[in-house]
Amino acid sequence: MNYAEREQLKQIAWKRYELAETVEQKVSAMELVIFAHYERSKETYGKGHPLLFEFSCHWVYASRPDWFRDDLEVRAALMTKYPIPALLSIAASHAYWKNMNDDNPDSKT
Repeated sequence: MNYAEREQLKQIAWKRYELAETVEQKVSAMELVIFAHYERSKETYGKGHPLLFEFSCHWVYASRPDWFRDDLEVRAALMTKYPIPALLSIAASHAYWKNMNDDNPDSKT
């Protein structure tokens, strides 16, 4: 997925989020945003990047509340669906994988 495709996916996701009537619909829209960040993160990090579920767990806990339009119900639902990892590998307020305890020579970040 190239940059333009990822940006288009995020635009679609945010539009769905804004039009959503339920927490579940908003969670589904946020998962599209997470997926777009996941695709970019895989490209940047290189070998050793986690699968989507693990990445999502880290992304949710590293995210800022305003990424959820300050909707705490949506954030709480995502935190239930994606449990907190023992050791975060996405820095707070960032969206891309960087294992802080890993000297991965394939990482470009």
